[in-house]
Amino acid sequence: MTVELVDKILDCYPSIRKVNFCGYGETLLGRNFPAIVNHLLDRGKNVIVITNGIRVLRMKYKIPWSKITTRISLNEVTRATYKESTGVDRFHDVVNALKWLRSIGANVRVSFKVSCQDIERARDYIAFASRYPGLSIALVPISDYTDGKDFETWSKHAFFCDDAHSHLFFDSCRKFASDRRVEVASWPISVPRSGPPAPGATCQWPFRNIVVDGSGNVTTCCRPSDESQNICDVGEKAWYSPELEALRDGVAKGGEHMPKMCWQCIAKEY
Repeated sequence: MTVELVDKILDCYPSIRKVNFCGYGETLLGRNFPAIVNHLLDRGKNVIVITNGIRVLRMKYKIPWSKITTRISLNEVTRATYKESTGVDRFHDVVNALKWLRSIGANVRVSFKVSCQDIERARDYIAFASRYPGLSIALVPISDYTDGKDFETWSKHAFFCDDAHSHLFFDSCRKFASDRRVEVASWPISVPRSGPPAPGATCQWPFRNIVVDGSGNVTTCCRPSDESQNICDVGEKAWYSPELEALRDGVAKGGEHMPKMCWQCIAKEY
């Protein structure tokens, strides 16, 4: 992605207020990323960056971190388990980045993937966050199917998490966190094993966002799947393309009308 492409997108959609950088790869590895972030800030946009945190300190002078929102995906709270999970010994880099971001008053949140069956692991995450006053965390529920180690398999086989059990899980987490003055923001990802989503399940993405990849292609979803597709080059007419209109219509109707790619990912934030 380039600054010129960013300008093209913003010129086509001047009402955009927030830009979220995410993807299947480390955001901070982009060669033009610092220039793009600074350009977006110059144009008055809110910037959110999702990162693994390893390269934050390397770029402390290239990006005005106190002016953006940083989301660090961590998933482990000890050096040993981090190394076992990721295959690299960089836990200290992430922790140091977290400490530094907090010291400059940056808006930062740490997300952890956790099974709704594993309350003890969730409490370990909350206890970790309590070491950093004012830090908020996101507990992202995953299926026990893969124990959180294989994202692609999980995304295809996870269970529907928006149920009574998961709500009890999050209520228990909030109580444990409240006692330790930790803010927990939950992002239940509701994914059925098979068949269409339950009635009432919906997603706000296609109504509020446009997803553009690094090459300037508009896609139907931020999560690649067999059913997602590149629609066209970004432009004023992309928002009203037949593909996006059909996607919104199916999502709005819900149930069996929802596109199959949405069966694997119905995100609710509450």
